[in-house]
Amino acid sequence: MRQISRKRIKREVRISVLIILIALLAFSIYSTYAAFQIKEEPIVKEKEVTVCNYEHIGNFNYVVYLKNNSLYGSTTIGPGNTIFKNITDHIDASFSYQFSSDRKARVRGDYELCAEVKTNLWSKNFTIIPKTQFNQSNFKINFPLNISHFDSVVNQIDKELAVKSKKTELIIRCVVHTVAETDAGTIDEFFAPSLVVPLHENVINIDSNLSAHKPGSIKRTEKVILPPPPVAEKKRNSIASTIAIFFVFVAFALLTESEQRKTERTEKMVKWIKKKYGDLIVDSDEVPSTEKIIPLNSLEDLIKVAENMGKPVIHIAPNGEHSHLYCVLDGEILYRYVLRGKLKKK
Repeated sequence: MRQISRKRIKREVRISVLIILIALLAFSIYSTYAAFQIKEEPIVKEKEVTVCNYEHIGNFNYVVYLKNNSLYGSTTIGPGNTIFKNITDHIDASFSYQFSSDRKARVRGDYELCAEVKTNLWSKNFTIIPKTQFNQSNFKINFPLNISHFDSVVNQIDKELAVKSKKTELIIRCVVHTVAETDAGTIDEFFAPSLVVPLHENVINIDSNLSAHKPGSIKRTEKVILPPPPVAEKKRNSIASTIAIFFVFVAFALLTESEQRKTERTEKMVKWIKKKYGDLIVDSDEVPSTEKIIPLNSLEDLIKVAENMGKPVIHIAPNGEHSHLYCVLDGEILYRYVLRGKLKKK
């Protein structure tokens, strides 16, 4: 049988490639095992879905009634205009609330209109409209915005405390507690928009943004059934990948060998030759010079020539240009054998 010719490569390279192939083979085997553990069953996942959207909407508004004046040329002004306290007679304000939902809802609740006088040193709360019930999705309330009254409150408290407070402001806040019953669930929330008015100012500028919105939603967790993964195809691919990597590993291991291993095997063969035919072999550093060279196919043939002629076998170790050479010199004829393959040890 013809011997397989192996490609010699550096030992470090060969070992690195073998390690990589072994790691790939191990990973592929594990992937194949994992693929066979997967059950072909539907996947059930939980998903959060919105079943109801709703919104609280609050709007403040006011009308400023003026004294006779040459500036505005009218008896009233509304939001967005500068309020001059000296020409202001009184201010009427209002607050409207609306609850909207994309589902039919039964709405009820209560509201309370409060005022807070706040300074850099102290604050005090007042009730303008006490807690009042409502049973519909909207309502509107009217109330006076008596800035002069709250200015007097600040002056009185500062006098009692013997301080001069700064950054005084009036915060009007409507606290709405809404309960809305829908077929998707019950909504129970508080909504508290506010209106800020500066105090102790002759020129009053109220924030033009008088609207407040608070959106919300009712969510529900539902189970969603997903189709099972394509397990059969994954199994086939895993098996094919494992077989392919295995054959690559085997082929690489059989068709390659380390250069160092080849050298070690050759050196063993040289020692064996020296041990068996030591009486006939002499070592030399130079190849005999002759024009007629007869190459022989085996060391056994060279030994026969040496024995028949009574000549020694000259061994020339490799010097980077050739392999181990074994020669018999007979005059101008050089019988030569080059050690490359395996010897038939007897």
